Amino acid sequence: MPSRRQMIVWPLLLLPASCALLKTTPPDRIFALTPLTPAPLQPTKYPQITVSEPTALQVLDTERIANRANDLEFQYYSGAIWEDRAPAVLQYLLIASLRNRLQTQVSADQLGSTGTSLTSDLQDFQIEPGNQIHVTLIVSFNGQTRNFEDRQTAASDRMVDLVTAFNQACHAILKDIVEWLKQSP
Repeated sequence: MPSRRQMIVWPLLLLPASCALLKTTPPDRIFALTPLTPAPLQPTKYPQITVSEPTALQVLDTERIANRANDLEFQYYSGAIWEDRAPAVLQYLLIASLRNRLQTQVSADQLGSTGTSLTSDLQDFQIEPGNQIHVTLIVSFNGQTRNFEDRQTAASDRMVDLVTAFNQACHAILKDIVEWLKQSP
């Protein structure tokens, strides 16, 4: 039977080895998407718009960059992530783009916030076969719901080209959302 001293010492000796096993290495590359650039502010009849973080399935509710290999399987790129979880990135893009394009106060939707709320559901935010980028956001605002979708083809399968295509798809959707909100009753 081990002595009391051995029972205390052995776990302490194993502690550095177990910490090494738990150590995670940071990703090689962290990618960011950009909001729409500032432009002359367009009028809207809403003095304040609050933007909720989009809901999403767990497969997209991550900072990992998703690749939909086929209709039944998602994979993730190793060594590359988004700067935050995809829904948080989309919320930031929506808030910053609306601030850059509409004459209204725009803020993140928080408990007890006032204003007309924009909610959304992130349906697609992935790379698909053939370097196709697919982004779909279903947006609800002031009792109306609309589907915004865009597909872009990346110049190559290099991550920088794929992210550039993601940015183009997001910009197309963001422009459509701004136009929709300008005309929304």
